[in-house]
Order: sequence, then C-alpha cells, then structure tokens
Amino acid sequence: MKKIKSLSVFRSVSDHEILNHLPTEIIQIDENGTIGYVNSSCENLLSMSAEDLLGKPLYRLFPSFSLQECLDSHSLMKEKSRGEQYLYTWTKDHHYLYVKAVITPYTRKEKTYFLLTLSPTGKKKRWRRVFEQFRREHAPLLANTPDAFFCLDLNGYFRTTNHVCTTLLGYTKVELLQKNIFDLIGSDQRCDVALFYEQIKKKEPCSASLTVFHQDGTPLLLHIMLCPLLSHNKVIGLYGIAREQITEQQLEDELWEAQVKYDILAKHSSDLIVFLDARGKIVFVSPSHEDALGYPVDTFYKKNILGFIHPEDIPRMEKWFFSAYGEVTASEAVEFRALHADGRYLYIRLTCVPMHGKDGVLLGYIVIGQNINDQRLAEELLRRSETLSVLGELAAGIAHEIRNPLTALRGFTQLLQSQSDVSQKYASIMLNELDRIHFIVNELLMLAKPQSYQLNRRDIVSLLQDVITLLESQALLANVSISSNWDQHMFPILCEERQLKQVFINIMKNSVEAMPNGGTIYIEGKQLENNTILLRFTDEGNGMDAKLLEQVGKPFYTTKETGTGLGLMISTKIIREHSGSLTLSSAPGKGTIVEIILPASVV
Repeated sequence: MKKIKSLSVFRSVSDHEILNHLPTEIIQIDENGTIGYVNSSCENLLSMSAEDLLGKPLYRLFPSFSLQECLDSHSLMKEKSRGEQYLYTWTKDHHYLYVKAVITPYTRKEKTYFLLTLSPTGKKKRWRRVFEQFRREHAPLLANTPDAFFCLDLNGYFRTTNHVCTTLLGYTKVELLQKNIFDLIGSDQRCDVALFYEQIKKKEPCSASLTVFHQDGTPLLLHIMLCPLLSHNKVIGLYGIAREQITEQQLEDELWEAQVKYDILAKHSSDLIVFLDARGKIVFVSPSHEDALGYPVDTFYKKNILGFIHPEDIPRMEKWFFSAYGEVTASEAVEFRALHADGRYLYIRLTCVPMHGKDGVLLGYIVIGQNINDQRLAEELLRRSETLSVLGELAAGIAHEIRNPLTALRGFTQLLQSQSDVSQKYASIMLNELDRIHFIVNELLMLAKPQSYQLNRRDIVSLLQDVITLLESQALLANVSISSNWDQHMFPILCEERQLKQVFINIMKNSVEAMPNGGTIYIEGKQLENNTILLRFTDEGNGMDAKLLEQVGKPFYTTKETGTGLGLMISTKIIREHSGSLTLSSAPGKGTIVEIILPASVV
C-alpha cells in the first residue's frame, strides 16, 4: 500500500486508497485555496512530488486559478453542482501544461473543501479561455471602433470579431467564427499570409494590403494592421484591424458625384470654377471661362494650364499651387495675369478648396477664380488720381519756391539795365538762384517721372562701404564719426546701384547735418530669417517730436535752411521700387533712426 499523501482531512483509509489509485488526477484544497491532498496520478502528470505541493496555495501551481470564482459561484455553494476552470502551469521539464479542472465542493465538519479533477486539454481547448478573456477585456474597443476588428489563432481560424468585421465580409458572427482566413483569400495570396504569420511568430507587428472575398464573392481590398497575441510571453495568435481601401475607380465615382452636385451652380455662376482630381488633372471647367477669357471650354482640357498664365507669374503660381495641394482647408487667395484670346492679359484672383469623401479621403480640388481686371483698372485710376493730387501739391510748392528767386532775378536784371558795368556781386547772386531753381526742377522730375531701372545683383556691404568712403571726409570736417557693423554673411540684393547709393547718401547727409556739434553715425546690417536684409542708420542728433516727425516726408517740408524737402520723398520712392520699406523713428534728445528693409536675392 502506498503512503497516504494528505494532511488531516481524509480520515478514512478506504477513501484515501480509492483516490490514490484512481487514474484520474485529483487535487483537494480547502476554502483558503491551500493544497491538502494530491493523488499519484496527479504527481505523475505534474512531475512533482506530494511533499512539493502540500500546504501551498493552488494559485502558485496554477496562476490562472480563481479561488474567488469558486467561493462566489452560486451553483457551487448552493446547489452543490460542479464548476470548471481552464488552468495552465509550467512543468519542471520547461513546458506549459494545460488542463481542464472540474471543481466539486463538499463539506466536512462544517468546513468547505474542493476536489479538482484534472484532465489535460487539446490545443484547441487550450487557448479557448485566453481568447475568451481577450474578447471580454477588449469588448468596448470591439463595439466602438469604426474599423473591422478580428482575432485569429495560429492556424488562421477566427476567434473573435466585431460587428464591423462581420458586416464588411457579409457573414454572421457564427458563420465567420467557423471560417479560416485562408478560406477568404485567393491562392495567389496564401504565401503573403504565411509571411505575415512568420513575422507574428517573431513577435513583430506588420501591416499590408490584402484582397479578401466577400460572402457574395466580391473582392475587397483591405488595409490590415496585425499584432501578435501573447500569453505568458508566448505567441498564441494575432489580432488586427482592417479598413477597406478606396480604389481609383471608387475615387472617380465619388468625384463625379460631387461634380454633379456642383454642376448646376458652376454653370450658372460668373466665377471661374475648375475641378481637379487628386492628381491635379482637370476634370471640369465652368462655361464662364469662355465669357471671361474668350476660349472655348474644350481648349482648357487640351492645353497646359501654364500656357494661359503670364510668363512672369508662372514661378509664383507653381509655388502657390504646390503649397495649396497638401492643405486640408481653403488656401489663401493669389492674383495672377491670365491670357485672353485677343492677346491681352486679365487679372484673376484664385482660391483653392480641397474636396474630401465620407472617410476623409482626398477626392480633388475646386479652384475658384474671379475676374478682377476691372477692379485693378479702378485701383490704377485711383493711384493716378492720387498722383495728380500730389502733383497739385508740388505745383503749389513750385510756384512758392520759384517765385522768390525769380523776383530777385527780375529786380537785379532791371538794376543791371540801368548800369553800364556788370557787378560781379549781383551776377553771383543770380547764378546761385538759378542753380537753386535747376536743383529743385531736377528733383521734381525724379519724383514724378517713372524711372527705368536695370536691376543687378550687388553686395549691399560694398555699396555701403563706397558711400561711407565718399562721405567720411565731409563727416570728419563736421566732427562726425561713422561706425559700421554688419553680419559676416549677408545675401546680395537686386538693385539699381546708383539709385540705392543716392538713398544712403541722402540719409547719411541728413544725419551729419542733424549733429552740428558732432557725434557718431551708427550703421548696422542684419540678415533676417525671412530672406530680407535690415539696414539701420542711427544718429546722435537732437531728434524730433511726434508732431515734427509726422510732417517729415511731405513735399517741400524741411528743417534745413538750404533743403528742398524732397530728399526723403525720393528716397522712399526708390526703396519702394526695390520692393522694400523705409521707416523713421525719433524722440527729442535721442536722435533719429532710419530703418530700411530690402529683399535678399537668394539663388
């Protein structure tokens, strides 16, 4: 007779001997889950002796064992019926052992005990509990995700799916759980799925496109993402999500549907409307193009769109379109010149609006144009009227400024008529006044007459150094020093060298004249981040208050005895023609700062 392997629970030798000789594996635990008895068959199954197990909690042997499930089960405690749990353990020979435990409660001396009858399970049943637990834990995700969710075992059988997955494939849940993934794909993709499984077994997620067949035989192109399903660091299957990929034909169908919706509006609108597909190809041109540009609508489908754009505007339009092509909202408006059928150019303002499908997929673009040629002509007339207004102010100033020297000339001429000899003193005065008239007229001509510039790439530092060298001796005579500081690497600029030097000379002469007691002119040059160059001229003069600063730049307004009040106007005009800006800031007792910003010429 074998030695009894138990604590003091079994008092009957006959009961003990019967259990000990049964071929079924049996474990007895108390209400605390402590092992009180194992039979010989159980020792052989577990490859462990009774001495290794008695007195130890069962969960140390079977980590997935739930004592609470035994205690809380109404069927176990009230009806005394059996329950079952699927358990696993790690054996001494380094293998997983999976068993089904039938749990039977009984009471002895007012204490509750449980007999666990163990039976090894096959591979299919072995993972059933794991997949079922996965399904319960991910129930909210399965129910709420807009994507198809599924779980497969290592043999390719569906173990869990959500409603989206069954709807997508056209099966009921019961039908799909009886399917294998290889039942839903063609023979040409079996190798691809096998490769997916090889990667999953390496515990590596993967993604790919896969064609599966709907229940009615329709092929579906799906984009799938797969992840390994692990249990105790062992791959037991995979789970993934799938989303149907929209084919090119579906994109064209949706684009056509959107086109039909807007067709009525487009045909009855004066705006220029163009539909582009996701690749930028023209698929619709509104009839309003024929009225605005004079071409038949078919011309726009056959000719490159760049052929209708002014050559000078093409680089800017290409940059605008490529920047608008990736946007998800309407782009900023851009203006360009479009070629009319009669050879003239019209100003058009464009806005690009993306079109998206139900799933957020880009279908194409709507380009909306407005003919603003009349508006631009009106703006040009307005500018001309403003110029005439300025010329009127200039004419009034001219009449005032020229009247005084002419009066002197007339008087001295009358005086010379009464004398036989020519006075050198009077002649000198006449010449000075005539020179003043000549200087004023020249500056007026430069201000009013359009200038034709030949722009060239020049080093801004070299231009400044030339002007500093030119004025340095004159500044030293006025006890004024010039301090310069600029960045080492500054981009060149596109400019008309003579005109830009004139601006620098005007500013620096004004600075010298603003410091009658001497001082320093500080010149700074900086390369800004937006491909522009900042030039700053700072003097140590008396400065100006806000009221005086407001008057600076008006025609013939000057604080100097020999000034004309045109120098700053001319300088500002030159800088604007170079696509730059000129600003002044000043305060009494703090000198004056002139800042010029010019675009850099970046190759």
